[in-house]
Amino acid sequence: MSNNIINRVRKLRQMADLAQGNEAEVAAKLVAKLMAQHAIEEADLAEPSEAMCVRTYHLDGLLLKEGNGRWNAKTQWWKRRLSMTVARHVGLVWRYVPGTARVALYGYSWQMEVCAYLYEVCARQIEKKAKAFLKQRREKSVHPYWKSARSASTEFRNGAVEGVHQLLWQQRKAAEVEQPDEAALVLDVAAQVQRWANETYPCKSRGNRSWGGTAGSSEEGRKAGASIHVHSGVRTSSPRAAITSKT
Repeated sequence: MSNNIINRVRKLRQMADLAQGNEAEVAAKLVAKLMAQHAIEEADLAEPSEAMCVRTYHLDGLLLKEGNGRWNAKTQWWKRRLSMTVARHVGLVWRYVPGTARVALYGYSWQMEVCAYLYEVCARQIEKKAKAFLKQRREKSVHPYWKSARSASTEFRNGAVEGVHQLLWQQRKAAEVEQPDEAALVLDVAAQVQRWANETYPCKSRGNRSWGGTAGSSEEGRKAGASIHVHSGVRTSSPRAAITSKT
């Protein structure tokens, strides 16, 4: 394939990322058209520094940090589930290391940056909403015989992650209608990452083996998670971001 075509698509991609309004829309459409005409895949556009990779991250408080972290560290189920939800939303392959606070992410480095940022945004808001929920519960003097504060807190956070999952799913579906070309590129990237991870780092299925989390979830938590605001730092016209064009 001609390097001139590849370079042209790269320049148009940059223009779509940086431009505003109609100019960005036209550039994005040209990118999609050229990629279809010349059977160009996302991997063909990757610079050497943008090759797919696998990196280990660990859940540290309300952050998703690169590195192994403490070997004996553990974390709450809702945080593991949130990291999986966000990673898959941005097109990464996510694998959890059982009994630890570690997860392995497979894909492009820019996807991992978006994932870590979006995880922190969601985790902080879930934690803030959970504290407000518990405060309101104390003010109502809910008797512990009905449900302990700890159980109520756990179920709220679990439910909030379910709400976030639903929120992101709705945003992806909306993007497929409102920005079909860009949404198609994002889905193509996710499919390429999945194939690469499966071929390069095959993982045997664990069947129905549980990876933790036996507590239930609450409706209050689900509503709170569905109302989380994804900050403008994640919204972009670029197919290199999460499909969160409108929040």
